[in-house]
Amino acid sequence: MRLLPILLFIAISSPAQINRSARQLAVENIGAFVTEKLFKSNTYQPLKSFDLQSVERVEDKITRWRMKHQFCIDGSCLAEEKKLPCAGNHYNFVFYLDEKMKVVLAERRDD
Repeated sequence: MRLLPILLFIAISSPAQINRSARQLAVENIGAFVTEKLFKSNTYQPLKSFDLQSVERVEDKITRWRMKHQFCIDGSCLAEEKKLPCAGNHYNFVFYLDEKMKVVLAERRDD
């Protein structure tokens, strides 16, 4: 009888852990994409990452997820070293990811 609450807890918490792990992987891949492909040799500071949302585009079979992501790019490392809020350029992007959470497309948003 004591085993039932433990099994119930595991069944409820497992999907939450999977979603959190997928979100964390997406944030890491977005950070790598920004520093390697969009803004090379600049300081990248993530500001806010929103939840993963599934994409339901029939014509695009590669893209499965999207995530809004706000970050700051600054040419100098002063803000990062002193742990100050970033004084550089702030950007809002929507990143589209495949089922392995790799970035497929990035769109800049001005909202």
